[in-house]
Amino acid sequence: MYGDKTFDLEDLDEELWNKVVCFFICHSSGLGGAGDLWLITEDKKEYCLDFEGLPFSEYELEDNLHPMLRRVESFDEEEHRYRYAIEDEGWHFVRQSLYSGCVRDDLYESFAGILSNVLEGKSDKNEFVFLPEIAGKAMGTDELDRYDYIKAVEVQRQRDDELKQAEEEHEKVKFLPEHFEWKPLNLGKYDPDYTEYAIIAKWDEDKLVAHKFTIECQAHQREPMHTHQGDGIDCYILFERSYDCFCGPLEYPEGEYSYSKMVENYETPSRKLAFFRWNCLNDCTMMDHGDFLRCFKTKDEAKEYALEYANNNSHKFGNRNTIVHNLTTEEEHRIKVERYEAYLLYGKYYREIIDAIANFDGYESDTSGGGGYLIEEVLEKVPQISKKQLMYFWYDVPKVIEKRTQEVIEQERQRSLDIINGEEIKQ
Repeated sequence: MYGDKTFDLEDLDEELWNKVVCFFICHSSGLGGAGDLWLITEDKKEYCLDFEGLPFSEYELEDNLHPMLRRVESFDEEEHRYRYAIEDEGWHFVRQSLYSGCVRDDLYESFAGILSNVLEGKSDKNEFVFLPEIAGKAMGTDELDRYDYIKAVEVQRQRDDELKQAEEEHEKVKFLPEHFEWKPLNLGKYDPDYTEYAIIAKWDEDKLVAHKFTIECQAHQREPMHTHQGDGIDCYILFERSYDCFCGPLEYPEGEYSYSKMVENYETPSRKLAFFRWNCLNDCTMMDHGDFLRCFKTKDEAKEYALEYANNNSHKFGNRNTIVHNLTTEEEHRIKVERYEAYLLYGKYYREIIDAIANFDGYESDTSGGGGYLIEEVLEKVPQISKKQLMYFWYDVPKVIEKRTQEVIEQERQRSLDIINGEEIKQ
């Protein structure tokens, strides 16, 4: 069991190193987390030195632990690696999956045979193989006596305690079924409960962010595109749509669907503003359910999943303490005023904004797609607009005119022309 037996660095004395029959190293990575060093000794013990909590760099092991881990300075081009000096003393280099290291000569034949048999049983030869386990089998045991680095164990236990505390706090504020107010969305179907929706909203600093969960029924079809009343429901489909900088009431108008009802409830002449994104619950978004999440056999299962989905993504949806059920009239119109003013500023300074984007050439790397760098450039060149105001209409800004994007478009255009003309394409 992890952490049952521990060791500290001073326990790795010369007597222990003289017993080492193999060692394996997996260096840290951004995606894989902290790396580790495994030492296997002839008395069938394994020492796991997790690099987390190590007081020195994992790339300075030979200077801080033991010369056995020293690599030669010359690079082996054939094997594409730096060789270990100990290989000149009869040790054998091994590399599989994430680990690489050396095995002592008297154990190597048995080790290599077991590893070969294990790999033969795998369809993918690059599939993960835990080399310390192979070493144990080569020594005649299925379970080596394990010791873990005490500092790493302490770090992990502290993390476990923090995680447990966070889970306990989350339990106190997570959404409950009553926080999802499911309402019918009448889309002209024969069943008024054919589609239901629920809104989860929260304040993110001084802007309102809302998320709409929608459950739509898939009516049984006797043949493609033909449904018959009373044939029942095949499944219930759950969708989720997010609204950043939300503007408007947190529900659709009740009763029979009609455009006039929408205008009456929202007081927004949306038909006259064809190119303005309202970002609210109006007749334009009623049919826009957003992203597909899953299908379910029953509506209750879909609602339970929506609840768990929101609780497992609390960074996005918030919790029961942050939920906004309704907006006051003043709050609703304050948001509208902010949004209108932002778009009016866009109309006033659109030339400066477009020039800033078209002439932008400040990427810090070739792989950058603009993002925050582009936003910072616009804010610097157009100081009359705040970041919050820019975010209101950022979706509508023609970012495709950005200098590097235009260069890539031209490259792709030329590439397509070359293909049409039958010319050889340079990779």
